[in-house]
Amino acid sequence: MPSFKVPCPSCEAQVLIKNPNLVGSKVECPKCKYRFKVEAPADEPATDAPKADKKDAKPAKGDKEKKAKGGKGKNKKMVGIGLAVGAVALLGIGGYVMFGGDGKPKPGTTGPGAGYRPATQGGDTVNNGGTEDKKDGDDPGKKDTTPTVPQAPRSDKEPTNLLPGKSVAVYRFDLGKLRQSPVGMMLFDPTTAELVKSSMGFEIGDIDQYFHCTVGEKERAPVGLIRLRVPQPEKQLASRIAGAGPAKAVGSKSLIPMTANPLLSAAGNALAARTLLSDVYSVPPPPPAKAPAYGVCVYDTQTILVGELVALEAHLAGFKDGYPEFQTVVQKEEPPPMPVPMPMGAGPMPMGTGPMPVAPTPAPPAQPASSTKGFTANPTYLSLEPTLRRVLITMQGEPAAQPMFVLAERFDGTAYPRIGVRKDYTPIANALDPVLSRTEFLGANLIAFTPRQVVANLRFYGKSDSEARVVALEKLGPSLGEALPLLSLLLSTPIEFRNQADPNYVAPAESTQPGSVTPGTVGPGVRPGGVAGMPPPMGSIAGPPTGLTPGMPGPMARPGGEGSGQPMSPNPASAPASHVTLRLIDQAVLVSVDITWPEETYARLLGPRLLGFVNVLKGKAAVYAGTETWHALGRAVKQYAAERKEYPPGTVTVARSGDQDARLGVAYPPAQRASFFVELLPALGRGGLRQSIDPAQGWLHERNAPVAGSWVPELLVTYYPQSAWRATSPLAPDSSFGGTNFVAVAGVGHDAPRFNPKTLSQAKLVGITGYDWGSKVEEVTDGPENTIYLLQTPPGVPRPWAAGGGATVVGLDPVNPMAAFKHTRPDGKEGTYAVMGDGTVRWLPADIDPQVFKNMATRAGGEKLPNLDEVAPRVLPAGSKPELKAEARVEPTSPKSDPAPPAPTPKSEPTPANATATPTAPAPREKGSPSQARD
Repeated sequence: MPSFKVPCPSCEAQVLIKNPNLVGSKVECPKCKYRFKVEAPADEPATDAPKADKKDAKPAKGDKEKKAKGGKGKNKKMVGIGLAVGAVALLGIGGYVMFGGDGKPKPGTTGPGAGYRPATQGGDTVNNGGTEDKKDGDDPGKKDTTPTVPQAPRSDKEPTNLLPGKSVAVYRFDLGKLRQSPVGMMLFDPTTAELVKSSMGFEIGDIDQYFHCTVGEKERAPVGLIRLRVPQPEKQLASRIAGAGPAKAVGSKSLIPMTANPLLSAAGNALAARTLLSDVYSVPPPPPAKAPAYGVCVYDTQTILVGELVALEAHLAGFKDGYPEFQTVVQKEEPPPMPVPMPMGAGPMPMGTGPMPVAPTPAPPAQPASSTKGFTANPTYLSLEPTLRRVLITMQGEPAAQPMFVLAERFDGTAYPRIGVRKDYTPIANALDPVLSRTEFLGANLIAFTPRQVVANLRFYGKSDSEARVVALEKLGPSLGEALPLLSLLLSTPIEFRNQADPNYVAPAESTQPGSVTPGTVGPGVRPGGVAGMPPPMGSIAGPPTGLTPGMPGPMARPGGEGSGQPMSPNPASAPASHVTLRLIDQAVLVSVDITWPEETYARLLGPRLLGFVNVLKGKAAVYAGTETWHALGRAVKQYAAERKEYPPGTVTVARSGDQDARLGVAYPPAQRASFFVELLPALGRGGLRQSIDPAQGWLHERNAPVAGSWVPELLVTYYPQSAWRATSPLAPDSSFGGTNFVAVAGVGHDAPRFNPKTLSQAKLVGITGYDWGSKVEEVTDGPENTIYLLQTPPGVPRPWAAGGGATVVGLDPVNPMAAFKHTRPDGKEGTYAVMGDGTVRWLPADIDPQVFKNMATRAGGEKLPNLDEVAPRVLPAGSKPELKAEARVEPTSPKSDPAPPAPTPKSEPTPANATATPTAPAPREKGSPSQARD
């Protein structure tokens, strides 16, 4: 039997089998590295295949090690949905808020792409030249014991046709390309990778594409579609999803409500307009009154639908024959193209430059009056509204060079109000307002983004041809003409403005050389009035002209130029000049950006700003992913006290190196020291952040200040406005730092942080920590379980978590102790949360007795307390977000091992000599007492 080809069951690529002896043995696909067993060709019976020669099957030395090392590391560092999803989405939306590709994907092209290596199966590889690396279990005569990925059939569904029909905006993310960009390299860290893995049960490297839809003009509910590279059993996928509730049948599919899934919460909130645009407005849009519930549907072995529960259920209920209702019909037969003469004024056609232009395909026969469906030859995105679909396909580009990010949206100005925009963004908002007010649809893509170059496109589809003309000639043209010289200075690179919307524009010499075609002019392969490969005008029912693939450049179009979908050459000597091109095609205004800059510009300007942007996005996503802010803090407090037998001082008082002589032994003020939160970082699981800080140098030292800008989600409250998650300081007014919504309680009195616990008059007023002192566990004689350590503060006061002093350590007001801490939860209840010295969490209602509140703040006051489970109920970890389910929880005051009956548990106080012990006044509970062990 001669050599033959077999299809790879993973990526369907044809694998050449040179040695017929490999029939029945495992080989590796050279494209996706998937290992599969070779079957005999259809015309050859499998039984006739000779057994593999043991000599040929001998493993090659070192191949196993190379396979094991090379297949996993890279993918495990790549992450994303919430986060990957969030960063590029912000680039897209931010693009059209701050300023200002055509094609069709092939069905079934969701297998592993170039460079993708799934986890090695058993660690062995195959050399298809005739030698096979395998273990003993790979011998045809023995039972195969090599661990393999569970087999599952590939999906036969086109994922783009599974999107909700009521979508008003669609984002598409190519995660493989995204993670090769600077944004992806910053986003895909182990923390985000673990978020995806722990929430969904698969690696981010398993994801091929993610589609994020905004559903409903008023609801704007998030619904997403995850497309996996390699199929996995549906039951296995469903069983690994975190926070899954009881599934229910919706049509022929199973919908799984989510009780608490960190990734869905992070992605759903991070992609919301109120999050993406929060920094643009002086008063960010408020969060919803009630947090949405999310759901998951494992549609098949490669497709997972996620999103807001009500919207997802409504979407699944409309499925019929495996798809939602299509709003566009595929035209099966197309009439042959008909050549048309050149338009008047276009000039003679250059010799040998390509075929004559063709006329658009005639429209199909008229439909019944009751039908509003359009016709197309492109079998993708059929469930979307036809015009939105056309915008999406236009921006997506040809399958061979699809952008890493695509956006198409029916623009609604009320969703992005220009009122309340911060002063810094007012000039941009004023310039964009007349553009966006005339825009009906918006499209954007990001084709290439490297440390040296960006290639992207924006399209504003006007409400009419005249509106589009006003946008191009009167609004965008003058604005870009004024802005680009300033941008050239900023990026240290000349940027040419090609205003092809202006009838008087003269193309640069580069584009008029013999044999070339200027993008945007009529020439070979170009429709009259359009650009090479551009789709039909908005409103046209017919599909693109036969012979012109949407998004394909003209015959002589420059690689990397407008419409090519390819980044230009990184060699500045051979690369064309950077440019921004403005074009007008019927109702569409096109802005194409192709800019390169020096490496120094990226290192000095773009890289740091991009890193700051990504950190903000990751920080917000991490906060939204948090499901138990108070309990994470409580566990950290409990762990620290258990390991150290003490609580840290409120500020780090270590002498700074080199400062002893200058300070003459005088300590720095508390506000310049690092806070106690620095010492709690390792217990919060952020030991790496702790290692980056030298607390002896103070939190504003040049080494520590950048680290102080980091986000610590465990110190932030999800339902607070996003402005409360960042903080400023009068010591550094031009900087932004990571905030905290929690402070340590130093005792009773405004000056309590400065009290001296050894002073008799202050000993009964101090709490667990102050500026210059902490407490040993045994010094908390009232019992750690009865003494407040941390309190939640309302938004409004900026509190950097790294700052010592009053930002992070406070004393209670003796008259109205609740005034500085009271806030309103999403359910309308007023009060605050407290983390006790033993790590338990309690809810303190606003009407709590002020004296009880003050007694709970002292470590050795000796006062009697009522039953805390009644006046300050404990909050136990629950399956849903704590801020929504933090109801009063009353537990028995004594465990079974405690002989005392249920009764109020007072703090200890001196016992008179003639007094006898009573069950209502037990001794102070020490660390390790039954009440603490109960937790």
